[in-house]
Amino acid sequence: MPNPVGFALNGSTNGALKTMVARVRAGTARGRIVWKGDSTTVGQGCGTGAPYYLAGARANRVPAVLAGLLSASGTPALDNAMVGDNGMNQAGKFPFVSYDTRFAIGAPAGSFAVFQSLPGGSYYSPGTGVFSFTPTASVNIFEVVIYNLSANILTFLIDGIAPQSIVIDKFTGSPSATTVGNTVVAAGGTGFSRAIITASTTGVHTLSCTSSASSGAGIRSILGFASGVRAIDMLVHTSLGASAAQQADISSEGWTNNGALAFDAPDLTIVNCGLNDMAGGVSTAAYAGSLQTIINTAKLSGDVLLVFPHRCIAPLNNNVANYLVTAAVLAASNTCAFMSLDQYFGGVVDSRLVDGAHGSAAFYGEVGDVLKRCISAMVA
Repeated sequence: MPNPVGFALNGSTNGALKTMVARVRAGTARGRIVWKGDSTTVGQGCGTGAPYYLAGARANRVPAVLAGLLSASGTPALDNAMVGDNGMNQAGKFPFVSYDTRFAIGAPAGSFAVFQSLPGGSYYSPGTGVFSFTPTASVNIFEVVIYNLSANILTFLIDGIAPQSIVIDKFTGSPSATTVGNTVVAAGGTGFSRAIITASTTGVHTLSCTSSASSGAGIRSILGFASGVRAIDMLVHTSLGASAAQQADISSEGWTNNGALAFDAPDLTIVNCGLNDMAGGVSTAAYAGSLQTIINTAKLSGDVLLVFPHRCIAPLNNNVANYLVTAAVLAASNTCAFMSLDQYFGGVVDSRLVDGAHGSAAFYGEVGDVLKRCISAMVA
Protein backbone atom coordinates (compact mmCIF):
# COMPACT_ATOMS: atom_id res chain seq x y z
CA MET A 1 0.00 0.00 0.00
CA PRO A 2 1.43 3.44 -0.90
CA ASN A 3 2.27 5.95 1.80
CA PRO A 4 -0.65 8.25 2.68
CA VAL A 5 -0.87 11.70 1.11
CA GLY A 6 0.81 14.17 3.45
CA PHE A 7 3.46 11.76 4.78
CA ALA A 8 7.23 12.30 4.63
CA LEU A 9 10.02 10.22 6.16
CA ASN A 10 12.39 13.21 6.04
CA GLY A 11 15.40 10.90 6.01
CA SER A 12 14.51 9.41 9.41
CA THR A 13 15.90 5.92 9.97
CA ASN A 14 13.77 5.21 13.06
CA GLY A 15 16.20 2.78 14.63
CA ALA A 16 14.50 2.79 18.04
CA LEU A 17 11.07 2.09 16.51
CA LYS A 18 12.44 -0.70 14.31
CA THR A 19 14.20 -2.33 17.26
CA MET A 20 11.07 -2.08 19.38
CA VAL A 21 8.81 -3.63 16.72
CA ALA A 22 11.33 -6.42 16.16
CA ARG A 23 11.53 -7.36 19.84
CA VAL A 24 7.75 -7.26 20.28
CA ARG A 25 7.23 -9.48 17.25
CA ALA A 26 9.93 -11.85 18.51
CA GLY A 27 8.31 -11.94 21.94
CA THR A 28 11.45 -10.88 23.79
CA ALA A 29 10.39 -7.56 25.35
CA ARG A 30 7.64 -4.94 25.46
CA GLY A 31 7.55 -1.60 23.61
CA ARG A 32 6.13 1.82 24.40
CA ILE A 33 4.40 4.60 22.44
CA VAL A 34 3.61 7.92 24.14
CA TRP A 35 1.07 10.33 22.65
CA LYS A 36 1.27 14.12 23.07
CA GLY A 37 -1.70 16.17 21.91
CA ASP A 38 -5.16 17.52 22.56
CA SER A 39 -8.83 16.55 22.57
CA THR A 40 -8.66 14.99 19.11
CA THR A 41 -6.33 12.29 20.47
CA VAL A 42 -8.27 11.97 23.74
CA GLY A 43 -11.19 11.05 21.49
CA GLN A 44 -13.66 13.86 22.05
CA GLY A 45 -16.45 13.40 19.52
CA CYS A 46 -16.39 9.61 19.19
CA GLY A 47 -18.43 8.89 22.29
CA THR A 48 -22.02 9.76 23.15
CA GLY A 49 -23.75 12.69 24.80
CA ALA A 50 -23.73 16.24 23.46
CA PRO A 51 -22.00 18.65 23.66
CA TYR A 52 -18.73 16.80 24.34
CA TYR A 53 -19.46 13.27 23.04
CA LEU A 54 -17.06 11.81 25.61
CA ALA A 55 -19.08 9.04 27.24
CA GLY A 56 -17.35 5.77 26.34
CA ALA A 57 -15.01 7.60 23.98
CA ARG A 58 -11.81 6.03 25.29
CA ALA A 59 -12.52 2.76 23.49
CA ASN A 60 -12.83 4.56 20.12
CA ARG A 61 -9.95 7.04 20.38
CA VAL A 62 -7.13 6.98 17.85
CA PRO A 63 -4.60 5.22 20.14
CA ALA A 64 -7.10 2.39 20.70
CA VAL A 65 -7.73 2.13 16.96
CA LEU A 66 -4.01 2.05 16.20
CA ALA A 67 -3.40 -0.61 18.86
CA GLY A 68 -6.04 -2.80 17.26
CA LEU A 69 -4.66 -2.32 13.75
CA LEU A 70 -1.09 -3.05 14.84
CA SER A 71 -2.23 -6.21 16.62
CA ALA A 72 -4.16 -7.36 13.57
CA SER A 73 -1.04 -6.94 11.43
CA GLY A 74 1.16 -9.08 13.68
CA THR A 75 2.56 -6.50 16.12
CA PRO A 76 0.66 -6.90 19.41
CA ALA A 77 -0.32 -3.56 20.93
CA LEU A 78 -2.57 -2.41 23.78
CA ASP A 79 -4.19 0.90 24.71
CA ASN A 80 -4.57 -0.34 28.27
CA ALA A 81 -3.24 2.46 30.50
CA MET A 82 -4.77 5.34 32.43
CA VAL A 83 -2.76 8.60 32.47
CA GLY A 84 -4.17 11.36 34.68
CA ASP A 85 -7.71 12.13 33.57
CA ASN A 86 -6.86 13.38 30.06
CA GLY A 87 -8.15 16.82 31.04
CA MET A 88 -11.80 15.93 31.63
CA ASN A 89 -12.00 18.93 33.96
CA GLN A 90 -11.72 21.09 30.82
CA ALA A 91 -15.07 19.73 29.56
CA GLY A 92 -17.38 21.13 32.21
CA LYS A 93 -15.89 18.75 34.79
CA PHE A 94 -17.06 15.77 32.72
CA PRO A 95 -16.89 12.62 34.92
CA PHE A 96 -13.82 10.59 34.07
CA VAL A 97 -15.61 7.37 35.02
CA SER A 98 -17.99 7.96 32.09
CA TYR A 99 -15.11 8.47 29.65
CA ASP A 100 -13.13 5.50 30.94
CA THR A 101 -15.45 2.84 32.35
CA ARG A 102 -12.51 0.77 33.65
CA PHE A 103 -12.07 3.33 36.43
CA ALA A 104 -14.34 3.50 39.48
CA ILE A 105 -14.61 5.65 42.59
CA GLY A 106 -16.03 3.88 45.63
CA ALA A 107 -17.65 5.17 48.79
CA PRO A 108 -16.87 7.44 50.40
CA ALA A 109 -16.20 9.34 47.21
CA GLY A 110 -12.94 10.88 48.35
CA SER A 111 -10.97 10.18 45.20
CA PHE A 112 -10.51 13.14 42.92
CA ALA A 113 -8.28 14.49 40.20
CA VAL A 114 -5.95 17.25 41.28
CA PHE A 115 -5.56 19.73 38.43
CA GLN A 116 -2.50 21.84 37.93
CA SER A 117 -2.60 25.05 35.93
CA LEU A 118 -2.04 23.29 32.61
CA PRO A 119 -4.20 20.74 30.79
CA GLY A 120 -2.60 17.33 31.09
CA GLY A 121 -1.04 18.19 34.43
CA SER A 122 -3.43 16.13 36.53
CA TYR A 123 -2.99 13.22 38.89
CA TYR A 124 -5.32 11.26 41.16
CA SER A 125 -5.33 11.74 44.91
CA PRO A 126 -7.21 8.85 46.54
CA GLY A 127 -8.29 11.14 49.36
CA THR A 128 -10.13 9.26 52.09
CA GLY A 129 -12.05 7.11 49.62
CA VAL A 130 -11.18 4.21 47.34
CA PHE A 131 -10.56 4.21 43.64
CA SER A 132 -10.06 1.19 41.44
CA PHE A 133 -8.89 0.32 37.95
CA THR A 134 -9.81 -2.84 36.02
CA PRO A 135 -7.99 -3.31 32.68
CA THR A 136 -10.00 -5.13 30.05
CA ALA A 137 -7.13 -7.49 29.18
CA SER A 138 -5.67 -10.23 31.38
CA VAL A 139 -2.83 -8.85 33.53
CA ASN A 140 -0.57 -9.82 36.39
CA ILE A 141 1.48 -6.60 36.57
CA PHE A 142 0.33 -3.09 37.42
CA GLU A 143 2.87 -0.36 36.75
CA VAL A 144 1.87 2.63 38.90
CA VAL A 145 3.61 6.01 38.59
CA ILE A 146 3.28 8.17 41.71
CA TYR A 147 3.77 11.92 41.85
CA ASN A 148 5.83 12.65 44.99
CA LEU A 149 4.06 15.89 45.87
CA SER A 150 3.86 15.52 49.67
CA ALA A 151 3.89 12.86 52.36
CA ASN A 152 1.29 10.14 51.95
CA ILE A 153 0.83 6.39 52.36
CA LEU A 154 -0.95 4.62 49.49
CA THR A 155 -2.34 1.16 50.22
CA PHE A 156 -2.89 -1.17 47.26
CA LEU A 157 -5.04 -4.29 46.94
CA ILE A 158 -5.62 -6.60 44.00
CA ASP A 159 -9.12 -8.09 44.01
CA GLY A 160 -9.41 -7.10 47.67
CA ILE A 161 -6.24 -8.81 48.93
CA ALA A 162 -2.62 -7.75 49.28
CA PRO A 163 -0.58 -8.13 46.09
CA GLN A 164 2.17 -10.69 45.80
CA SER A 165 4.78 -7.91 45.79
CA ILE A 166 5.37 -4.19 45.36
CA VAL A 167 8.76 -2.91 44.19
CA ILE A 168 9.91 0.64 43.36
CA ASP A 169 11.95 0.12 40.18
CA LYS A 170 12.47 3.70 38.96
CA PHE A 171 12.33 7.22 40.34
CA THR A 172 13.27 10.76 39.45
CA GLY A 173 13.58 13.74 41.73
CA SER A 174 14.11 13.26 45.46
CA PRO A 175 13.39 11.41 47.64
CA SER A 176 12.08 8.18 46.14
CA ALA A 177 8.97 6.57 47.56
CA THR A 178 9.50 3.35 49.53
CA THR A 179 7.44 0.22 50.14
CA VAL A 180 6.23 -1.44 53.32
CA GLY A 181 4.11 -4.54 52.79
CA ASN A 182 1.28 -3.59 50.44
CA THR A 183 1.84 0.16 50.86
CA VAL A 184 3.86 2.79 49.05
CA VAL A 185 5.19 5.48 51.36
CA ALA A 186 5.88 8.87 49.75
CA ALA A 187 7.96 11.26 51.83
CA GLY A 188 7.17 14.26 49.68
CA GLY A 189 9.49 16.07 47.31
CA THR A 190 9.68 16.23 43.55
CA GLY A 191 9.42 13.97 40.53
CA PHE A 192 8.01 10.47 40.14
CA SER A 193 8.37 7.01 41.65
CA ARG A 194 7.27 3.93 39.72
CA ALA A 195 5.85 0.98 41.64
CA ILE A 196 5.62 -2.47 40.05
CA ILE A 197 2.68 -4.25 41.73
CA THR A 198 2.43 -7.97 41.01
CA ALA A 199 -0.60 -10.26 41.29
CA SER A 200 -0.25 -13.96 42.10
CA THR A 201 -2.05 -14.99 38.89
CA THR A 202 -2.67 -13.67 35.40
CA GLY A 203 -6.26 -12.74 34.66
CA VAL A 204 -8.79 -9.92 34.81
CA HIS A 205 -7.83 -8.11 38.02
CA THR A 206 -8.92 -4.95 39.83
CA LEU A 207 -6.29 -2.74 41.44
CA SER A 208 -7.66 -0.56 44.25
CA CYS A 209 -6.00 2.18 46.25
CA THR A 210 -6.69 4.04 49.49
CA SER A 211 -4.76 6.88 51.06
CA SER A 212 -3.70 7.89 54.55
CA ALA A 213 -4.28 11.57 53.83
CA SER A 214 -7.00 13.64 52.21
CA SER A 215 -4.36 15.06 49.86
CA GLY A 216 -0.74 14.47 49.05
CA ALA A 217 1.20 12.15 46.79
CA GLY A 218 -1.09 10.91 44.05
CA ILE A 219 -1.20 8.56 41.07
CA ARG A 220 -0.14 9.91 37.69
CA SER A 221 -0.67 6.72 35.67
CA ILE A 222 -1.53 3.02 35.86
CA LEU A 223 -0.55 0.49 33.20
CA GLY A 224 -1.68 -3.12 33.44
CA PHE A 225 -0.12 -5.95 31.43
CA ALA A 226 0.62 -9.67 31.43
CA SER A 227 4.34 -10.31 31.98
CA GLY A 228 4.28 -13.34 29.67
CA VAL A 229 2.83 -11.41 26.73
CA ARG A 230 5.00 -8.99 24.75
CA ALA A 231 3.18 -6.00 23.26
CA ILE A 232 3.43 -2.28 22.59
CA ASP A 233 1.86 -0.23 25.39
CA MET A 234 0.17 3.09 24.58
CA LEU A 235 0.53 5.87 27.16
CA VAL A 236 -1.79 8.74 26.22
CA HIS A 237 -0.44 11.96 27.77
CA THR A 238 -2.85 14.03 25.69
CA SER A 239 -5.45 16.31 27.23
CA LEU A 240 -8.59 18.25 26.34
CA GLY A 241 -7.76 21.87 25.58
CA ALA A 242 -3.99 21.35 25.50
CA SER A 243 -1.70 23.55 23.46
CA ALA A 244 1.78 22.56 22.33
CA ALA A 245 3.24 24.75 25.07
CA GLN A 246 1.22 22.96 27.74
CA GLN A 247 2.20 19.52 26.47
CA ALA A 248 5.82 20.72 26.51
CA ASP A 249 5.62 22.32 29.96
CA ILE A 250 8.90 22.31 31.88
CA SER A 251 8.15 24.66 34.77
CA SER A 252 5.48 23.50 37.21
CA GLU A 253 6.01 22.29 40.80
CA GLY A 254 8.83 19.85 40.13
CA TRP A 255 6.38 17.81 38.06
CA THR A 256 5.94 18.58 34.39
CA ASN A 257 4.40 17.18 31.24
CA ASN A 258 7.82 17.21 29.61
CA GLY A 259 9.27 15.46 32.66
CA ALA A 260 6.60 12.77 32.35
CA LEU A 261 7.64 12.16 28.74
CA ALA A 262 11.28 11.74 29.79
CA PHE A 263 10.27 9.44 32.67
CA ASP A 264 8.13 7.17 30.47
CA ALA A 265 11.00 6.95 27.92
CA PRO A 266 9.02 5.78 24.87
CA ASP A 267 10.40 4.04 21.79
CA LEU A 268 8.12 6.27 19.70
CA THR A 269 6.40 9.56 20.52
CA ILE A 270 3.43 10.60 18.38
CA VAL A 271 2.87 14.36 18.61
CA ASN A 272 -0.34 15.97 17.31
CA CYS A 273 -0.63 19.56 18.55
CA GLY A 274 -1.68 22.83 16.96
CA LEU A 275 -5.45 23.29 17.01
CA ASN A 276 -5.55 25.11 20.35
CA ASP A 277 -2.43 27.07 19.44
CA MET A 278 -4.10 28.35 16.27
CA ALA A 279 -7.29 29.16 18.17
CA GLY A 280 -5.28 31.07 20.76
CA GLY A 281 -3.34 33.12 18.21
CA VAL A 282 0.01 31.65 19.28
CA SER A 283 2.82 32.73 16.96
CA THR A 284 4.32 30.12 14.67
CA ALA A 285 7.70 30.75 16.32
CA ALA A 286 6.30 29.93 19.76
CA TYR A 287 4.49 26.88 18.35
CA ALA A 288 7.73 25.64 16.80
CA GLY A 289 9.60 26.21 20.05
CA SER A 290 7.14 24.09 22.00
CA LEU A 291 7.26 21.29 19.45
CA GLN A 292 11.05 21.43 19.54
CA THR A 293 11.02 20.93 23.32
CA ILE A 294 8.85 17.82 22.93
CA ILE A 295 11.00 16.47 20.08
CA ASN A 296 14.22 16.99 22.04
CA THR A 297 12.88 15.03 25.01
CA ALA A 298 11.30 12.31 22.89
CA LYS A 299 14.57 11.71 21.06
CA LEU A 300 16.35 10.94 24.33
CA SER A 301 14.74 7.50 24.22
CA GLY A 302 13.27 6.95 20.76
CA ASP A 303 11.85 8.26 17.52
CA VAL A 304 9.17 10.82 16.67
CA LEU A 305 6.17 10.95 14.35
CA LEU A 306 5.09 14.60 14.14
CA VAL A 307 1.46 14.90 13.04
CA PHE A 308 -0.19 18.09 11.84
CA PRO A 309 -3.90 18.14 12.72
CA HIS A 310 -6.88 17.82 10.42
CA ARG A 311 -8.73 20.94 9.20
CA CYS A 312 -11.35 22.37 11.55
CA ILE A 313 -13.73 25.32 11.61
CA ALA A 314 -12.68 28.74 12.94
CA PRO A 315 -10.93 29.63 15.18
CA LEU A 316 -9.10 26.28 15.15
CA ASN A 317 -7.90 26.98 11.59
CA ASN A 318 -6.37 30.42 12.19
CA ASN A 319 -3.16 30.83 10.16
CA VAL A 320 -3.32 27.15 9.18
CA ALA A 321 -1.14 27.49 6.07
CA ASN A 322 1.76 29.02 7.98
CA TYR A 323 1.35 26.56 10.83
CA LEU A 324 1.52 23.64 8.40
CA VAL A 325 4.71 24.95 6.82
CA THR A 326 6.20 25.54 10.27
CA ALA A 327 5.49 21.98 11.39
CA ALA A 328 6.72 20.44 8.13
CA VAL A 329 9.98 22.41 8.19
CA LEU A 330 10.54 21.56 11.85
CA ALA A 331 10.05 17.84 11.21
CA ALA A 332 12.48 17.92 8.30
CA SER A 333 15.12 19.84 10.25
CA ASN A 334 14.89 17.28 13.07
CA THR A 335 14.89 14.30 10.69
CA CYS A 336 11.49 13.24 12.03
CA ALA A 337 8.76 11.47 10.14
CA PHE A 338 5.88 13.84 9.40
CA MET A 339 2.19 13.36 8.63
CA SER A 340 -0.17 16.18 7.65
CA LEU A 341 -3.76 15.17 8.29
CA ASP A 342 -4.75 18.54 6.83
CA GLN A 343 -3.27 17.52 3.49
CA TYR A 344 -4.55 13.96 3.73
CA PHE A 345 -8.15 15.15 4.14
CA GLY A 346 -7.72 17.69 1.33
CA GLY A 347 -7.57 20.84 3.44
CA VAL A 348 -11.33 20.80 4.06
CA VAL A 349 -13.51 20.25 7.11
CA ASP A 350 -14.55 16.59 6.97
CA SER A 351 -18.29 15.93 7.21
CA ARG A 352 -17.64 13.32 9.94
CA LEU A 353 -16.53 15.96 12.45
CA VAL A 354 -19.40 16.06 14.91
CA ASP A 355 -18.90 19.72 15.85
CA GLY A 356 -16.56 20.98 13.16
CA ALA A 357 -13.51 19.96 15.19
CA HIS A 358 -13.85 16.53 16.81
CA GLY A 359 -14.28 13.33 14.87
CA SER A 360 -16.84 10.57 14.98
CA ALA A 361 -15.69 7.01 15.62
CA ALA A 362 -15.55 6.49 11.85
CA PHE A 363 -13.33 9.55 11.36
CA TYR A 364 -10.91 8.57 14.13
CA GLY A 365 -10.91 5.06 12.70
CA GLU A 366 -9.55 6.44 9.44
CA VAL A 367 -6.97 8.55 11.28
CA GLY A 368 -5.82 5.41 13.10
CA ASP A 369 -5.46 3.62 9.77
CA VAL A 370 -3.42 6.53 8.36
CA LEU A 371 -1.06 6.46 11.33
CA LYS A 372 -0.72 2.69 11.01
CA ARG A 373 0.42 3.21 7.41
CA CYS A 374 2.89 5.86 8.59
CA ILE A 375 4.40 3.48 11.13
CA SER A 376 4.62 0.73 8.50
CA ALA A 377 6.63 3.11 6.30
CA MET A 378 8.86 4.08 9.24
CA VAL A 379 9.82 0.46 9.98
CA ALA A 380 10.10 -0.69 6.36
